[in-house]
Amino acid sequence: MPILVIFIILVVVTATIHLISIKRNAEINEIISDLEKLKLNPEYKEAAELNIEFFKAIRYPFLYIRWLIFRAPKIRKNRGKILELADLPLPEWQKKTHERFLKLERLFFPKIIQPIKKRVISEIMSMQGRKKPIILLDIGCGSMELERQIIEELVKQNFTHPVIFAGVDCTSGMSDVAFKNLSSLPSSSLTEFSDVPNFRKDAFLAIMKNLVSYQGTQKFSVVFLTTNIFNLETLPENYFDLVYHSRLKHHVMPEKRGVLEKITTYLSSKVIEFDDLCIIPVFIFPSIITWRWPLTLNGAILSYLRDPSKHELLSNNNTGWELKMDSNLGFYLRVYSKTERNAIPLPKQRKIKKLIVSKKQLVSVKS
Repeated sequence: MPILVIFIILVVVTATIHLISIKRNAEINEIISDLEKLKLNPEYKEAAELNIEFFKAIRYPFLYIRWLIFRAPKIRKNRGKILELADLPLPEWQKKTHERFLKLERLFFPKIIQPIKKRVISEIMSMQGRKKPIILLDIGCGSMELERQIIEELVKQNFTHPVIFAGVDCTSGMSDVAFKNLSSLPSSSLTEFSDVPNFRKDAFLAIMKNLVSYQGTQKFSVVFLTTNIFNLETLPENYFDLVYHSRLKHHVMPEKRGVLEKITTYLSSKVIEFDDLCIIPVFIFPSIITWRWPLTLNGAILSYLRDPSKHELLSNNNTGWELKMDSNLGFYLRVYSKTERNAIPLPKQRKIKKLIVSKKQLVSVKS
């Protein structure tokens, strides 16, 4: 009898692995097909070819290991040109990538955002007791899993001060993913979810004004902006009490990172930056864990190739930034606190035409 049970288990496991392999290879082939079409666009030709090479390599473990040993170091030397699949104009794969990462963060590794989660909560706690709501901005917020976990923790701690979480992401359709994710929170926790599909300064400020006026009747509110962070430079200086971003900076092209830093430090007197370090161990763990999911593997490995080394961080850390690195877990945390001496002037703004924008309707999360 035990032999029969073992035999049945082996058959089931083998069949499961085979089915996963078939599904995995089918997805890889579909991705490569879409990348081949994108390659015809001269603007994305180089990035598409890099991703095609990657997805062909991850069909089989020995090809992938060879790619990691011989190709990855060469690619890293020119990492300013690396674009992951999620960075390319392929909306279907962008959305699927974010959904896969959401599952990874929620179900398997909720602690991968623990460092920034703890720091943001600490900053929120330090601001309670004031007369007005706390206004935060998450740049490159994605599915807003970080906000979901923060709200969940604040509820556990009976935190009652009103907090408005603003999130900005340029990926089309991401607000739907965020709404679905945040809807898992109790309706008593999250009272409003406002979607601003096309950013306009006046419309955004009107929504924020309404949310601030509700402060006596709500705990946590979310405003999702589908736009590019560089469009927020028209907002008032220090409008947000805290600006933060998680695993975003490596997605920003090198020539734009200085501008990103200037805008974030203009929008708030406190900025938190969280991202990964490029160290050898970080390639091993995700390669094993995410092998089953090609999209997640692509995002993880190409991201690590774009991440800074410890030496680069130490050499380029600017005045006013507190730097913390953890080589064991492979991440770094930078925190900026503005003073008169280290304030960074924002680049001269372009003149913009006056726009008349209709007021956006707030969408309640309550059923």
